[in-house]
Amino acid sequence: MIDFKTYDEQIAILKERDLIIENESAAIDFIAANNYYNVINAYKSAFIKTGVTPETFSEGTTFSDIISLYAFDKHIRLIFSEYLIEVERTFKSVVAYEFSKAHPCHDLDYTNINNFDILNEPIESSKLTTGLYNRLQGEQLSGNKMICHYIKNYAGRVPLWVFSNVMSFGTVSKFFMCMKEIDKRSVAKNLSSLLQKNVQFNDISNSIKILVLLRNKAAHDQRIYDFSSERLVVSHNNALLQSYQITKPKNDLFGAIGCMYDFMDQDLFEHFKVLIKDAVKKLQQTVNNTVAQKIMTATGIPKSFFKKQQKGGDAK
Repeated sequence: MIDFKTYDEQIAILKERDLIIENESAAIDFIAANNYYNVINAYKSAFIKTGVTPETFSEGTTFSDIISLYAFDKHIRLIFSEYLIEVERTFKSVVAYEFSKAHPCHDLDYTNINNFDILNEPIESSKLTTGLYNRLQGEQLSGNKMICHYIKNYAGRVPLWVFSNVMSFGTVSKFFMCMKEIDKRSVAKNLSSLLQKNVQFNDISNSIKILVLLRNKAAHDQRIYDFSSERLVVSHNNALLQSYQITKPKNDLFGAIGCMYDFMDQDLFEHFKVLIKDAVKKLQQTVNNTVAQKIMTATGIPKSFFKKQQKGGDAK
């Protein structure tokens, strides 16, 4: 649907494709408020007959079915966004602590390229330190009270544990990637102690990149139930994947959940898991079993994920 179509024409197209519209007026209102592309094009794949031209909805598919999937995806986006903020907060805190401990001058050490892995990441380290310096200047010019306070009262020094508060998740991901190996190992050791898990330093960069990608999609109202991290895959050695006997690398939503597991303590993860379980249960009550199974297959989440685990069953 490239040419402009009125709401009535959009509804007519859906009916021609065998979608059941229970209440045309309500359907038009929903499309008007949420955009045809964001509702229909984004979520129709779970309801389309395979191998049929022109595109046709499976028998019995209703507009309400599409709304149910749309609502489910919106619901889990909010859940993931909330808990990814927790992951980001913990990761930022540990990275800032370990980097500052290793480089204790606090005289803008994070803008000094020599404090990063210039042997293996020379270009990225240069981009990072230049970008951080420019960001610091920008925050000062914009009148950021926190930054200006430290510049004024501490001879221009803004320690990383302060500056990290204005760094995005993506920037912190790049920061870790450019850190020296000894500092990365310290971050992994700190996280392992804090979360009571075995966090491997050589897995962190990949996991955080995946979570940044997921966070960006969730933050920009993009579909995530069938999330794919594309070429970034989660190893089957991931602690959560191992606990569910998954023997192949994953790049779907459950792979991302495996990454989140590595940066959350057990209690926080269990709360997150309950919310996802409740969202799935609600979905299953509003669409038929075939569609529900198709959606859950797209997430990559195994059925056993929602069963009560034996003590220590989730942990590696």
